[in-house]
Amino acid sequence: MDEVIEKYQLLHQRKAQKNHQKNIATKRIPNLRDAVSTDRSKCRLYIVEGLSAASNLTEVRDPMTMGSYPLGGKINATWTKSVTEVLAMDKLSGLLSAIGIVPGQPLNVNQLRYGKLIISTDSDPDGSDIFAIVTSLLYKFWPALFDPQKPYVYRLL
Repeated sequence: MDEVIEKYQLLHQRKAQKNHQKNIATKRIPNLRDAVSTDRSKCRLYIVEGLSAASNLTEVRDPMTMGSYPLGGKINATWTKSVTEVLAMDKLSGLLSAIGIVPGQPLNVNQLRYGKLIISTDSDPDGSDIFAIVTSLLYKFWPALFDPQKPYVYRLL
């Protein structure tokens, strides 16, 4: 009897994971150039400054494993904001959706839309500000993304 229950639970877990992956893959996010690989652990999401940078990346990217999401213009500092205030900012709520983070639900890094998040901003003051704001937002609410054993967030200079 215990074997039957264990098999059912395993089957249920696999089905739930497939449905989760399917739901993530079919959700439409404005300005996101998604990677198309079904092995999402090999996919990378590049956060770039603006639509022109996203267009340039789109021309040279490997669409199987590379996705891009543009953050246009300056974004407000988030360290003192609540999750509700952050979600009111369209740019950041779109970013969280692109990553696959659902505020209020436990974070499982292995179930995110991408295996790594790479922030690629200009090396000017605006780019540094965007990098600092995005990393502080992610660190404040989801510090597991910065696990030293298996980091999730990277910076491309």
